[in-house]
Amino acid sequence: MKLKLLIFTCTSLITTTICAQKIENIKLEDKLHKPYEFSSIDSYRDTIYLMSETCTSFFKIDKDSGKEFQEISFANPDRSYDIEAYCNYENGFFFADETDNSIYHVSNKSNLLLPHKLLRIESEQNRNRDFGIEGLCLNPEKNILYVIKEFGKNKTSILYCYTILQKENSVSLKLKKRVDISLGNMYRYTDIAFDSQKNSLYLLRTKFKNYSIDVISLNDQSGLPDNNNYKYKNFISYNISSKINSYFEEGYSTNMEGITIDETGKIYLVSDNYTGRDRTCESDEQSDRKTLLLKLTL
Repeated sequence: MKLKLLIFTCTSLITTTICAQKIENIKLEDKLHKPYEFSSIDSYRDTIYLMSETCTSFFKIDKDSGKEFQEISFANPDRSYDIEAYCNYENGFFFADETDNSIYHVSNKSNLLLPHKLLRIESEQNRNRDFGIEGLCLNPEKNILYVIKEFGKNKTSILYCYTILQKENSVSLKLKKRVDISLGNMYRYTDIAFDSQKNSLYLLRTKFKNYSIDVISLNDQSGLPDNNNYKYKNFISYNISSKINSYFEEGYSTNMEGITIDETGKIYLVSDNYTGRDRTCESDEQSDRKTLLLKLTL
């Protein structure tokens, strides 16, 4: 399958914003342009994982061709979920429900994939979705789960760093560090990714028609950020707005919601293509906008 390619560069001597990217549009099959609302993404070896926000299904995608080769569903018959964040973990995965601000673990050891609630993060306005959990990512070497909240009081996002504890067949989380990040007006974080090669966290920051990737360096020993407070303007930031906005004219959703980094340092971004119509997880109806899956090299 052919990929569209663009290379462009830009620099700024006034801010820490840098533009130097090679971007490829990985064209997905028609099935994946249904209104699945992909708000999270993960990668492992040759596979991209796209998690639907409301359909309690995730899809395994070939990262080069964009072809879907497996759909996996999980469900708790007692409730539905509003899944904004997802990452793989050993024989299972974590996900976050934005509505109840909670983190869940699902084990693959049984055929029935039932979520187990690990914890609920309190906030000043739990019922306001804008304050919910937006991203998860894993540092496998340090066994740390990083959790990013969209934004909260005084336009401050919160990064939580948890140690993953295992005991027999159970998994739990222990908070190691909380980091507050001051954001500008109307900005929000929509996802987070761990770069094992650079020992850094990449945060996807967005507002209307503005898309940037902020980079937080981690301590080599602890795997944690060195400071407790940051301002987003102090980060090295990669602005990717220009190219992403151009895809809107081609019928794609440019509401970029997910970011992940593979073992080679390639970055993948996915858009949430929900456009306000009734959700149709079980039908073949296409969304008004196509899902956009990009591969990016900084």
